[in-house]
Amino acid sequence: MEYPVPANLTTNGFTIGWNRVLSDGDKAFIREMYPPRQTDKNLFNTQEIRQWYEPRSQNPGQIVFANPYPQPPSLAIGVNSMDLSENGGIRLNVFVNKLLNDSFRIHLDCWADTILYSAGAAWLEVAAGDPDNGARKNITHGINLKSPPRRTSPSQAPTAHRRR
Repeated sequence: MEYPVPANLTTNGFTIGWNRVLSDGDKAFIREMYPPRQTDKNLFNTQEIRQWYEPRSQNPGQIVFANPYPQPPSLAIGVNSMDLSENGGIRLNVFVNKLLNDSFRIHLDCWADTILYSAGAAWLEVAAGDPDNGARKNITHGINLKSPPRRTSPSQAPTAHRRR
């Protein structure tokens, strides 16, 4: 593959036009320099396993990879949506277990007084041994978001903070 060279840049009028066709050698070089990567991006939402108006604290989903990996991949996972009741705390535990070469189980779970109408997560799969693996290890503990419990009256405030 060559870049064009206009005649006004040469002393003898030599020119090279646009090369718009990749040769077999060009294609082989590109394949060697940029090998295909076995990565996927995907999404899961609790509404795939239940209706939003049926909140529950345990929300597991079974994910099957489009193409199985030779060994379990690394996963980088994050929360992309939450719909919670205003009457409870903000508590969401997102984690993965049962990570295999062809599937895994994702959890979007809450606890205590949190009422979770729906939540979503996104992840990036990276094949084990990939030198550009930003996740660096299999994630099995996930993300844990929580807020302090809500107080319903001033009398529930800690003693040190009460006004006298």
